[in-house]
Amino acid sequence: MNSLVALSELQAAKKEKLQKKSQCEEIKSQLIKISQLQEKKKLLASRLVLLSQGVNAADIYAGPDPRVRELYNNLWDLKEKLSAYRIIGPCGITVVEKTTDQLVVSFTSMWLHVTEAFILRVKVSESQLKVASTTIPYFIDVQSLLEHSKHLSLSQQMDNIGHKINTYIRRKGELDFVKKELESFLTVCESDEAVTNVELTLNKVCQNDKKMFIYIIYPTMDSLLPETVKIAIGNLDDTLDQGVITDLGTQLKEQPLSIALSTFVPFLT
Repeated sequence: MNSLVALSELQAAKKEKLQKKSQCEEIKSQLIKISQLQEKKKLLASRLVLLSQGVNAADIYAGPDPRVRELYNNLWDLKEKLSAYRIIGPCGITVVEKTTDQLVVSFTSMWLHVTEAFILRVKVSESQLKVASTTIPYFIDVQSLLEHSKHLSLSQQMDNIGHKINTYIRRKGELDFVKKELESFLTVCESDEAVTNVELTLNKVCQNDKKMFIYIIYPTMDSLLPETVKIAIGNLDDTLDQGVITDLGTQLKEQPLSIALSTFVPFLT
């Protein structure tokens, strides 16, 4: 009799244990579902925000894979940068202050190792713009640019100034890059402030008497490539004939300075 009671109690305990286990598994399953729903809710909320910002629905990934989501985020970030580049161009323009009689604009331009920012303060008087103060270099005649573009909108006028700044910074950036990359070959690297006239002297490695003299002239402040290139050789005649010199000069006229000068290195080593 006692054994039957004990067996019955064991069976009841086993049944209760199985029920509790089943309940635990059900609770665990429900928690997983809740977690998935919460994650989906977050993704949908993010999707809604992006849609409200005008993002194309085809560009939004709402799946659970974090790796794919990261790739989509990177893609979206790249699209934003490209969009910003199309809007402001290579020279960033920011309106710092705008009143009824004054406009303050900052210009930020970068190329290779060089980044510079400039401020322009313009007074508005009788529909005319006059430069009150500026940190833009003197060789970019801002007042003249404003006077010659009266027929354009204010944003177009600022874009024109930004273009001048950007071409200057690109020339400066190219020359700065050359100074760093060809330091072991350069003995002279000089230019005017606007970087429209450049003089370079390159030495052959361990042979200071073997030199290459390069003179570069950019025709205007808007120029990214030179119009005039002169190359003179000192004791390098054994390795360079006139045809090679002509080809090197052509490359300087057709390619950015940093790229063109890299082709000179084999003749200096």
